Amino acid sequence: MDFLVIGFRGIPHSSQPVPPRVFPKGGLMDLATVTVVSPLSVRGDLSTTDDPATALGSYSPAVGDRVLVELVGKQLVVMGGFTPLRVPGEVFYGYWSSAPAGALDCDGASYVRTLYPALSAEIATGGTTFTVPLIVQGVYITGGTPGAASGSATHLLTVPEMPSHTHTQDPHQHQQLMGGALSGAAAGSGRYGSAATTGNTWAETAINNNTGGGLAFALAPKSIGMRFVIKT
Repeated sequence: MDFLVIGFRGIPHSSQPVPPRVFPKGGLMDLATVTVVSPLSVRGDLSTTDDPATALGSYSPAVGDRVLVELVGKQLVVMGGFTPLRVPGEVFYGYWSSAPAGALDCDGASYVRTLYPALSAEIATGGTTFTVPLIVQGVYITGGTPGAASGSATHLLTVPEMPSHTHTQDPHQHQQLMGGALSGAAAGSGRYGSAATTGNTWAETAINNNTGGGLAFALAPKSIGMRFVIKT
């Protein structure tokens, strides 16, 4: 027997705080996890220790099962398995080593529509195949059109994006001596007098020392890895 519950937690018929290991009374149920099969023990979501329990009817729990429990008299009874509501196309995540039953990895793979008709009806737009979302390291979920990709994991600054700044040139001098050659000056000595002559003009470009590597930088904040899957 399985129960389908959406965000439900039983509350005792009391205004007093619920201490650990106390389960709801009066026909209300709470969530727990099976910790031991024989003898059956569970740990409630509000508890820090295991509690002995019995299973209702033919239900056979396994270690790790999420179950609904009810306190009947003084006996904690496992009423059945807990199945959270998932609809085709819903993306969720966890620590699984592989995609759980009823879900596919969000790895961008393509599938034949007839294999997963409920999911393909939600995310496919035509053709015989459909592609699941690609949610890998460096991809972040945001509001927008479902399945539409945007942004980038890295970025290379453009000139308009650089902060306004100046460069200081290294000290240097330009000198130009103009005039006629001095009387008696040896050829090529570079000694000139005051006699007028035609001057030379020229242009030079001063190049400062460059720095920086010009590489793209990562935009990813500190994060932890999870496996993203989509309900079929």
